[in-house]
Amino acid sequence: MIHRDIILTERARLHLVWYGKTLYVRRLGNEFLNWNYFSEVFCRDERNYHMATGFLLSYARLIEYASDLNIAQNAMLVNKCVTWHDWQQFRNDVLFRLAGRNVHDRYEYGELRLSRLNQIYRMKGLGLTYFNVYRDYSSYFGENYTALFALFALVSVALSAMQVMTNMNSIPIAAMITLYRFAIATLAALSKSCTALLSLYVRLYVWNWCLILVRCDYWKR
Repeated sequence: MIHRDIILTERARLHLVWYGKTLYVRRLGNEFLNWNYFSEVFCRDERNYHMATGFLLSYARLIEYASDLNIAQNAMLVNKCVTWHDWQQFRNDVLFRLAGRNVHDRYEYGELRLSRLNQIYRMKGLGLTYFNVYRDYSSYFGENYTALFALFALVSVALSAMQVMTNMNSIPIAAMITLYRFAIATLAALSKSCTALLSLYVRLYVWNWCLILVRCDYWKR
């Protein structure tokens, strides 16, 4: 209903993570449809059990109607051999056996916004990004610093208005001092921002070239 594109992934950490119009969904393998396999493999470890329980409950909520099953099968998320009758029975078993059980903290929530995950990842010092979706510099800087460019556009309009005010003969001295300080602060902020963006670009550029050289040496071996 909100026009999102479903992207199949095999990474459990990306299940139900979204950005823009893209939603990552991990495939429901045939092993999860077998209760014997579930009890023998996942129930032996508490953490795996909580993860698998949350994963199955998420699918029980995702696929509630026959149209949901068709969408999942077309996106290669569920085996096409699974009929709607089989899925209804399996879903009822999941809700009966697992609903109300303790699940992993990750599955306490539904969809997770990728930009918010990246912010949390950086704040905790775990790395630069939780997952990187950018494949070139233009897309990275274009999407991450649009707000900064818009802010400077508004500031430039304000400075233009201040310039008109300074051309007036009756402007108070205190207002002149305030406008002067604001202009200096704006120039300083602009200079620091441009320096930071240039430094970030250079670091990313050098880092990518280092990765290329390291991988070239590795494959030559």
